[in-house]
Amino acid sequence: KKFNRKKTTKKTKKKKPIFVLVTTHYGWAFGAVYCLTMVLMSFGLFNVITALFVENTVAAAKFNHLHQKRVRLLDTQKFAEKTTNLVEFVWRIYQKNHSQTSSAATLQRRSSLGSDKLEELSEIQITPEFFSHLR
Repeated sequence: KKFNRKKTTKKTKKKKPIFVLVTTHYGWAFGAVYCLTMVLMSFGLFNVITALFVENTVAAAKFNHLHQKRVRLLDTQKFAEKTTNLVEFVWRIYQKNHSQTSSAATLQRRSSLGSDKLEELSEIQITPEFFSHLR
């Protein structure tokens, strides 16, 4: 035996839409309520779909940001370079401030940062005044 599959729609056996039947049988108020309900349901469904899309997009962006931050923090070579640049910058400013009375040759010789200067470098006190001068 064959089964006939009919498309299911919002129509009755008389082939009239439910909206028309409700309006003619119960009056325009019920038709308006039905129409308003369908519009609100459509907007609600659209809102849920949009919210899911936005939530997934924000989650992906946050994960990407955290991943980039983790990669940046784990990059030891870049960290070493930035730390070296910072220490050299502090050393140059420190030498300029503490050797105002020295000659230019002494300043040039003292401003190079080598392993022999580690003792003096480790004894630098960064006071609030010196820090504000660094800025």
